[in-house]
Amino acid sequence: MANRRLISKSIHQSNKFLQLSVEDRYLYDELVLYADDDGFCSELTMINVLNHFTEKNYQELEKAGLIIVSDSVVIIVDWLNNQDLKNHTNTQQIELTKITYIRTDWRYTTNLNDENVAMTLNDFLHKYNSKKTGIDLENLKETRNKLIKAESASNSPKPALVMEDKIGENRLKKAEKASPQNNDVQALERQGIDTHSNEAGGNRREKPKTAFLSTKSASNINKYNINKEKESLPQKSSTVNQKEIEQLIKFINSKFKTTFSTNNDQLIYFLSNELKVTSIDEIKDTLTVIKEKSSITPETDNLYLSYIKNEYPKSKEKNIDDELPF
Repeated sequence: MANRRLISKSIHQSNKFLQLSVEDRYLYDELVLYADDDGFCSELTMINVLNHFTEKNYQELEKAGLIIVSDSVVIIVDWLNNQDLKNHTNTQQIELTKITYIRTDWRYTTNLNDENVAMTLNDFLHKYNSKKTGIDLENLKETRNKLIKAESASNSPKPALVMEDKIGENRLKKAEKASPQNNDVQALERQGIDTHSNEAGGNRREKPKTAFLSTKSASNINKYNINKEKESLPQKSSTVNQKEIEQLIKFINSKFKTTFSTNNDQLIYFLSNELKVTSIDEIKDTLTVIKEKSSITPETDNLYLSYIKNEYPKSKEKNIDDELPF
């Protein structure tokens, strides 16, 4: 770790810095002096004992946007704008680098939802070796925001399902108004429920809700043969080999350092449709190419899946079903 630090003239002459007390300004310089090569200062006990700083001094610097306090470690927000180290030693605060983000103005933030975030500090240290040269922060920001939007879109409910839920709720409300509590038995019989059954009354009352919430007419429900009809329905045959999907998931976890499980419906759905039109070896080759050209490391598995889908070639026609293949 370097023994010398650069002090920014632009910060010391800024309005937000000049409005601080002399004590607060001195604390800022002390934090910069004792910070490691990535702008993390953990020597707070020594600094406080020698100079008698209080929590209020740290709060004032944080309000001014000059530092971020995270679990007894202070992050110098403008570190990357002020320091240019030739011999850099990575910080020991490894976990903190994963939740510290670099904005397009090269300032640190811990706000995951900041739209100006370009990448994590962890990516900067390990993918770019702490070198700012040649990094297009605006492009990285746009790519990251697209992945977040893609993930949000994939997790939002389908409009048709939302409409179906509203229709079901409206039917239930109308039914409750039309059926007074003293006519519960008649209401149950109108929905095809056997009122002479030995079932508890509470369970029988839940069944009309199922009928009203369904988009099908209640008169189509056979109260005696519901289970038999379900058993007689033909089971959908598997169109892809489940072992191949499990093999691909293991490959993705190994290649992309992710932690996808074999129960991830979105990933299974994506891989199964690819296996319908291409071989497992071709999918692995394509995934390898995507990994090699990736310039960022998404923070979550879901973001990584969105990134893979976004980068995956879409030239081939795919026959995508509405349901999972198995």
